[in-house]
Amino acid sequence: IGSRVLEAMESEAIRRGADRAILDTMGFQAEEFYADRGYFECGRVPNFASGYDRIYMAKCLSPGTSDTQ
Repeated sequence: IGSRVLEAMESEAIRRGADRAILDTMGFQAEEFYADRGYFECGRVPNFASGYDRIYMAKCLSPGTSDTQ
């Protein structure tokens, strides 16, 4: 279900003219899930809550757009 929701969000973002997606997650949540779907870490706040990091991630949505990882 998560993959389908993420794909729908990315498709809608592209339809609206976005060239990248940015999200945040917590260290105990879905960092690997997003990484497996092309997102890369672009920021981190260590020990944000109860010993867990807050992780900011991004993904290029347009073929001609590149981000520095």
